[in-house]
Amino acid sequence: SSTSSISTYSTYTDARGHMQRLNPGSNVIMRKGITYFWIDQNQRFYPANKANLLKILPKKRREINDYFNANKVNFSNETEVIKLLEFCQDF
Repeated sequence: SSTSSISTYSTYTDARGHMQRLNPGSNVIMRKGITYFWIDQNQRFYPANKANLLKILPKKRREINDYFNANKVNFSNETEVIKLLEFCQDF
């Protein structure tokens, strides 16, 4: 109709940042969400998680592990990600 539009997609990016194909004819349930990423000094993007943070800041492994031992971090929660970034800002 003239009042609506149709968008067609054949791929999507999963929670780990990998491209996945959609199978035609199958049902797919999608939900809107926010994903945070780390960016390293070479402008490469990594999904925000503990392993990728340690990959980007390997010399601060002990301090980062201490932070995670003292604080539970939900990487889908903006406030918690900001607190972690503020902690890492001193490195």
